[in-house]
Formats: sequence, C-alpha cells, structure tokens
Amino acid sequence: MHGWTGVDVGKVVRAGSVGLPSPREMEGATWRVFRGGQLVADLVVYGGDFPWLNARVFPKEGFEEMRPIFDEELRLLEDDENIEIWENAYDRVRAEVSLAAPDGHLVRQFILHIDGSEAWWTWSDEPFEDEESSDMES
Repeated sequence: MHGWTGVDVGKVVRAGSVGLPSPREMEGATWRVFRGGQLVADLVVYGGDFPWLNARVFPKEGFEEMRPIFDEELRLLEDDENIEIWENAYDRVRAEVSLAAPDGHLVRQFILHIDGSEAWWTWSDEPFEDEESSDMES
C-alpha cells in the first residue's frame, strides 16, 4: 500500500474524472464500502461538487467497529499542521476498506471521508504513476 505522501491528490481527480457522470447524474446511486469481503455500509448519493460525491451512510453489521478509524482520519484532516500524520491515518482507512462503484467494480484509488451519517469521496480507476512502476517491478 502506497501512502499519499508525495502523491498529487489532484491526480485522483484528473484520472477519475475522464468520462465519469456528474454528481447530479449519480444521485440515488448506491456505492458500497467493504471490509474484507463483508459489506459494512451503503453510500446513497444525494449530490456533490465534482469531482466529489456526497452521500448518506447506511451502516451495516461491522461498520461501528470501523467508525473510530474514520473519526480519527477526519480529525487529522482538519489539522493542517502535519499532512504526514493525516496520510498515515488515511492509509489505515485504505488498509481496512474497499469502495465499490454502483456497477459493482472496486475502484482502484479513492479518498473517502465519513462523518456520522454523511460521506464524501472522490475516486479514480487509474493507478498512480508510483503504483504503476511498483506493479511492473512485482
């Protein structure tokens, strides 16, 4: 798992935005959050500000165990002092969950925030350049 350190987060936006529907076109769509193979939350889109989507969170069994991870990530995101600390917290989120688009495919990259019953995220189906090079080395 690569951290976000040194990664142009704007690349998530650029890579994820090619040919994707607008938030308005996504309204009502259900994205899914998995932990391992277990569905832990449905995210039902109600809007957004491209390239971000906003959704209501409908937790499933197992979600409450993960809520502290999202709470900590969000707390650190609001602290502008040290981006590396937030990146480490976000790496923990990414190590715990995967995100599935409405068509069922798992998106390759995403930044997902959950605050109570609200979620917002952006995503990309394209790997970052540093991941492409590490994939080739494997």
